[in-house]
Amino acid sequence: MRIHIVGGPGSGKTTVAEDLASSTGIPVFSLDEVAYRVQGTAVRPLEDRQRIVREIASLKEWITEGVYLWWTDELLSAADVVLWLDPRWRVAVWRIVVRHIRKSIAGSYAFSGVRQLLHFLRLARMYYMVATPVRPA
Repeated sequence: MRIHIVGGPGSGKTTVAEDLASSTGIPVFSLDEVAYRVQGTAVRPLEDRQRIVREIASLKEWITEGVYLWWTDELLSAADVVLWLDPRWRVAVWRIVVRHIRKSIAGSYAFSGVRQLLHFLRLARMYYMVATPVRPA
C-alpha cells in the first residue's frame, strides 16, 4: 500500500500518517525532512529532493505526508491512495497553536517563542486564504 497525504499546516497530516503507520506497520516519510537538510533550515536542492522522492516512490509500501505539491508529483502518481486534508482555518489555527505550546514546553521545538508562532500563523493563513475560497459568514 502506498498512501500520500497532502494538506495545509495544521490539517492533521502527521497525525493521520502516524495513526495509519501504527495500525499497518507501513513506514512514514515526512516531506519536511525531504525538503530541508535540517528541519526549518536550509532548503535541500531540488535535484536532491527529487532523488529522495524517487527512492521513496520505488519502495513497495510507504506513507508520505506534506504540504508540497509540484516536486512530489512522482508520489502522487505512484500512490494507491491520496488523502487531501482540508479543515477550516479555525481548526487548523487551533491545532498549530496547541502543537506549538506542547513542543515548546517539552523543549523539542526548534521554533519556540511567540514571534515564531505568529510568523508561522501568518504563513499558514496565507495558505488557507489562497487554497480555500472565502465562504460567506
